[in-house]
Amino acid sequence: MLILFVLFICGIVLEKFVMCKYKTVSNNINRAFQLLFSFFFALMVYMIFTWNQDSMISISGDASDIWKTITSFHTKDIYGSYVLYKGINSVFPYVWLYDLARLLNINEWFFIRTFYAVAFAYISSIGFPNMIELLVQKETKLYRRCFCAIVMWYFWYYSMAFTQLMVDLPCLMYYVLLINTGLKLYRGNKSILRYTLVGILSGLCMTASGQYTMPAVCIVIFVLLITFSEKSNWRKRISNPIFCLAMLLTCLFLVMGLNNLFEASVVDPLREAGEWIPSGDTWLRVGLVRFREHYRSGGGSMSIPSYRNAAILEDYYGENLVSINVITVEEYLRIFLKYPLDFILNYINSFFLILSPDHGSFNLFPLLGFYTLLYCSLYIGVMRCKTWKKFFSPLFLVGFSFLWATVPMLVMNIEERTCMQIQGLIIALALCDSTIWENIGNGIKKIKENGFRETVKIMNRISYPIVFYLLFICICMAHIATLYEAIGLEPQKILINIK
Repeated sequence: MLILFVLFICGIVLEKFVMCKYKTVSNNINRAFQLLFSFFFALMVYMIFTWNQDSMISISGDASDIWKTITSFHTKDIYGSYVLYKGINSVFPYVWLYDLARLLNINEWFFIRTFYAVAFAYISSIGFPNMIELLVQKETKLYRRCFCAIVMWYFWYYSMAFTQLMVDLPCLMYYVLLINTGLKLYRGNKSILRYTLVGILSGLCMTASGQYTMPAVCIVIFVLLITFSEKSNWRKRISNPIFCLAMLLTCLFLVMGLNNLFEASVVDPLREAGEWIPSGDTWLRVGLVRFREHYRSGGGSMSIPSYRNAAILEDYYGENLVSINVITVEEYLRIFLKYPLDFILNYINSFFLILSPDHGSFNLFPLLGFYTLLYCSLYIGVMRCKTWKKFFSPLFLVGFSFLWATVPMLVMNIEERTCMQIQGLIIALALCDSTIWENIGNGIKKIKENGFRETVKIMNRISYPIVFYLLFICICMAHIATLYEAIGLEPQKILINIK
């Protein structure tokens, strides 16, 4: 931690030096410095906490199972892991990175761990901060990028997405890259290369576990809208929008075609040989009933029961519930239409838990910290979006894509590693936007000018944002406490952990 603190301070000092020295020459130099320093800072965060770990399959059953497929991929007897239902993303680029490590005769995890470190560094220090820049059109300062990386690490480390071999971190990187590319197109930086990237990245998102399929569709629709909008200046930027969109769709279908080819040439023969590898649709039908008694289960977190969901299925199926192992989407919709209010209450509880990263149990500091960030992001959203016109602009599809990414968790089961996209948006908006920092700066300035006591005396008005914040924290803590009480553990295990 001391190393990170020293790097953080050095970055701020160097930023001031670069800005002063080269401000009259070019802002691009300072921009490049900020991106490079924050990226390597986040890279150091990852390496310091994970580089000494021997294996990336020591905890997760999914990781250890798919690793058998990766290590046997170039043999005659490929191991048929059930994780192959996630498609081409489940084994690539890991097979290439594993082969490269063996070719160079170094640790088999070296390049895979490096790939994960780069993915985290991009997401936390460049991807999400740049996304906020493109949304609010205001530059994110260096210290906010570094702070963002630290906070994201703090909330996500316990999800095992950084330390175990899973598709979640790479897919999040593809998703953030996709949104940033779409937002650059929205801001007028149109080029054939960016349309090509949108096609490739959306294809990668659509061929993974299914969580990012509909969010990627939202971004593709977003790109189509901004390309043909009346205010679009594509005529000045590109020669033919039809050609660019054709490139987008060609790359999209090319990636999906490669995934289908992988299914046909690798996965289907393993199924025919007797290996149990469910399709994505089968996994969905199983998942709709598999976690019927829990909001959250697995992933190293304490399970939180959903008695209402269990009661819905028991009332609907009666004595036949014992024999129900699969529910189709159509059947699920029929059950929803019979108990709509109960389902909505379940969804609200699930969404609340998605926004409650608690390190796996009832821990005070991560809950209090994230609820504070959530309140700040809501406050920023209200301050920056005061008209219906702004709310229902094309950017609505970007926000809607984040909500779509939570739908699989609402209808099935929550694991902390699947919540990173919407949590990342909240963290980045709260920390990278200037609104909160400017308010803090104005408060410090008043204290310096008038002194603390005089500042308190002249503050005659009630600060309603602070009052609402305290109420918001009380309501959130009360509700999460109620959900934990439903677990039915021994009394001492229900008590909040303040260590």
